[in-house]
Amino acid sequence: YTGAEEIWYDGVDGDCAGDDDYDADRDGSATPADCDDADSDVSPDADEVYYDGLDANCDGLSDYDGDGDGHDDRSWGGDDCDDTDAAVSPDAEEVYYDDVDGDCEGGDDNDADGDGAPIEGTLAGGDCDDTDASIGPEADEIWYDGVDQNCDGELVSDYDADGDGYDATAWGGDDCEDTEPLAFPGAVGEVCYDGVDTDCDGSNDYDCDADGYASDAYGGDDCDDADTAINPSVADPMGDGLDANCDGSPEYDYDGDGYDGTAQGGTDCNDTDPTIRPGVFDPCYDSLDQDCDGLSDNDCDEDGYDAVDYGGDDCDDETGGINPGMIDYPYDGIDQDCDASPEFDLDGDGFSTLFYGGDDCDDRDATVFPGAVDACYDDVDSDCGGDDDDDCDGDGFAADGAGGTDCDDGDAAISPTAIEVEGDGIDQDCDGADILVCVDCDGDGFEAGVDCDDTDATVFPGAVDTWYDGVDSGCDGGDDYDADGDGASAIAWGGGDCDDSDAAISPDNAVDPCGGGDQDCDGTLDDDCIVEEDPDDTGPSDTDTDLPEDTDEPRDTAVDWRPDAELPTEPTFTPRATNCGCATPGAGSGAALGIFLAGLALARRRR
Repeated sequence: YTGAEEIWYDGVDGDCAGDDDYDADRDGSATPADCDDADSDVSPDADEVYYDGLDANCDGLSDYDGDGDGHDDRSWGGDDCDDTDAAVSPDAEEVYYDDVDGDCEGGDDNDADGDGAPIEGTLAGGDCDDTDASIGPEADEIWYDGVDQNCDGELVSDYDADGDGYDATAWGGDDCEDTEPLAFPGAVGEVCYDGVDTDCDGSNDYDCDADGYASDAYGGDDCDDADTAINPSVADPMGDGLDANCDGSPEYDYDGDGYDGTAQGGTDCNDTDPTIRPGVFDPCYDSLDQDCDGLSDNDCDEDGYDAVDYGGDDCDDETGGINPGMIDYPYDGIDQDCDASPEFDLDGDGFSTLFYGGDDCDDRDATVFPGAVDACYDDVDSDCGGDDDDDCDGDGFAADGAGGTDCDDGDAAISPTAIEVEGDGIDQDCDGADILVCVDCDGDGFEAGVDCDDTDATVFPGAVDTWYDGVDSGCDGGDDYDADGDGASAIAWGGGDCDDSDAAISPDNAVDPCGGGDQDCDGTLDDDCIVEEDPDDTGPSDTDTDLPEDTDEPRDTAVDWRPDAELPTEPTFTPRATNCGCATPGAGSGAALGIFLAGLALARRRR
């Protein structure tokens, strides 16, 4: 109805105004053609205003590309250097020399090769070849290639590098030094030895006197390049002091040995004898100075000392390091100072050091040597005996006053290992006490002479003896590992008796009796039941022809007739018992002895 509120874009003319329901801004353009239906200034019919950020004509193109060439104006963040000319853009091809930067690269429109020099004929121009970047006013000229790289207009010939007006001889000219502008044909002021042929006349710059020989100072052989009369081709007379032929030979060498005489300032001490001159071999001791060195002919090693055989004091005239002026180092076997002192007796006590085969144990102390008096307790082995200086009696123990254990270091019979003598008032073993004499020290009732261990009260004659403990408790002197008394120790304790509970079984038996088992302890049942010819039952089978082999008959010796027989088991250990009814220990030595003898008879059986 008229006056109702219009709801746009629902296809209903709510206010009955007759407007297009899709043209809210009533600019005559309905959406979607109208890109902003809330602004009546924006429609496809509106005029576009560039660079305001608003697409007024709704064409969808950039608002910053005024010329429509596809590139935004550089002032608004684009890359188009002229947004009023669609022919100018980064995509356009550059046309040089039209004063227009067509491709927007910013280069000089008059510098096509980009070498920084505009083409000739333009303002500030000078590039004689604007198609080649290597050619321009600032380029380095390359000589002798026929190209004017620096565009100087060939004011100077490309074959005249030094610019002296003469082309180089190598390129058809006559300038012999085309790197030197002062050198050219006809130039004046030739200077010798500078390596430059200034006037290009072809003469040797190192032959200043022009005698045909270069100076020896510059690789030639003319020893005087200022005098044409001196060169290798001239004859040289002897004795005039002038080396006319430049051969370097002596001018005052009358014996022809290559050395001038000393009278004329040379080094030949005898210019009449060619065998005498510097450098020749000079034999020693012939009184001739063949090599003219002025040294003594009797000092062959040239150490300043004549040999002893020729009146000097050098004991070794073949070695320069041996003479009276040298320091003598001990123990090297060399008498460096020629004083003839012993090399291995540094302290001069008459004994060589033991480190070099001698017997002086301290070669720095003349009071220490074999045979010297050796005082005890001074920590010095004065006689080199090698014994302990704190063991004065030599019994192997240092004195207790010197940190040792010998309570009397003046008596070798007294030391910690000495046997103590009972009741003599002397502490022989240095244990701090003398042994007192006792009759029965362990108090078991048996005196020491009868008791086999008078320090153990469980050991005395007649005591019960436990087998295999290694202790003869009953003092009978028997083998503690032979319980059956057959004279053989049990196998379990290192013996050979396989049954130490039966005296009839012993390794001393010659053969097993028939049916008796392994009684000789050899590990086999070798019963001998019938055949006398085979007493140890090791021969062939039974010779009784009426018995087949390998039967169970006792007479068959081929195999054991007891199939179920077994080897003896582990030894049986039998405890000893006297069963003598002896008196208790301590009953007196006489009664104890009688009991001991009776018990001994009952305790074990001996073979």
